[in-house]
Amino acid sequence: MPSESHSDYLVAKFQDIQSSLLAAQRQSRDLTSENAFLEIRAAEVLEQLEMATLDREVAEEKAEAAETEVGKLGEKISELEVEVAVLKEENGMPQACTTGFTS
Repeated sequence: MPSESHSDYLVAKFQDIQSSLLAAQRQSRDLTSENAFLEIRAAEVLEQLEMATLDREVAEEKAEAAETEVGKLGEKISELEVEVAVLKEENGMPQACTTGFTS
């Protein structure tokens, strides 16, 4: 009965292919699920990166504004020191102490 053994072979081959197909379908579903998760995670990371970039830009602008303010205050201190020196000279006070206050 060669046809019976051939038939058994074809059934076994069919079952093997069917098993492989089911495994491939399962793997495909798993990979699709993992891909969806990774796409969501990538979008979250991109959003965090954009927010960090904006935060950095705001911090840089604040730092520049603070540096400008420090420069202006330094100039104002210099002007006030000159003014104090002039006032001390006008009032006949010694010039040794031109900055700060003494008690």
